[in-house]
Amino acid sequence: MRTLRKLFAKLLDTNESKDRKITELEREVANTNAVRGEVTGRTSNYIAEPSSASARVTHSPPEKKAAPPGGGRLYSEAGEGKTIQKRYKLIVTSKNDQTADKIKETLKQT
Repeated sequence: MRTLRKLFAKLLDTNESKDRKITELEREVANTNAVRGEVTGRTSNYIAEPSSASARVTHSPPEKKAAPPGGGRLYSEAGEGKTIQKRYKLIVTSKNDQTADKIKETLKQT
């Protein structure tokens, strides 16, 4: 387990350092493009900001809901808005060998 934790921590560190390096390089490219635009006399109305490292990291698949074949509703949509009341059973026994009717009366009184 310890080895896996170390490897995972190392992977995260290398990933973060690579993201930082990519962000720095994107800034350099944006600055270089801005300077080249000034030197050639072109005016640039838009200089792309470097993308953030967090936007690049995707750990989960995109949220897409595909329609089932042949139309119809998705399984997740079928139960929307419906509340189902759950029923529970309670079994009560008596220590003093009381009858079922006596137990029901006692429960109703409380």
